[in-house]
Amino acid sequence: MAEKLNKDAVYRAAIQRLATLSPMDYDRVRGDEAKALRVRPATLDKQIAAHRKESQPDQEQDIFTVPDPWHEEVGAAELLDGIANTIKRFIVWATPSRQHVSTFGAQKPWRVSGIYQKP
Repeated sequence: MAEKLNKDAVYRAAIQRLATLSPMDYDRVRGDEAKALRVRPATLDKQIAAHRKESQPDQEQDIFTVPDPWHEEVGAAELLDGIANTIKRFIVWATPSRQHVSTFGAQKPWRVSGIYQKP
């Protein structure tokens, strides 16, 4: 029983140490480390990936901050008209397209991945 606990501690320590390596350094030592731990390199890769995922915060959630509420009430119609008028000033589009973009932009502005310009 004590031997199993000792092996588990050795495995945990090795995984923690290997997870701190850069991807290049880890790739250089993974084969020898897998042999030393008597596991397949693919198994070691899965354990390292799982440990890195647990120990690092989810970066996807940190991209956007929650803005403070506006100090006064904002009318939805005025907001959408303002967005549509701004689009109208800079982009030549048919009116329905401009209205769709203004509505979409007000709901989820971070979903627009890019705007392409054609000469």
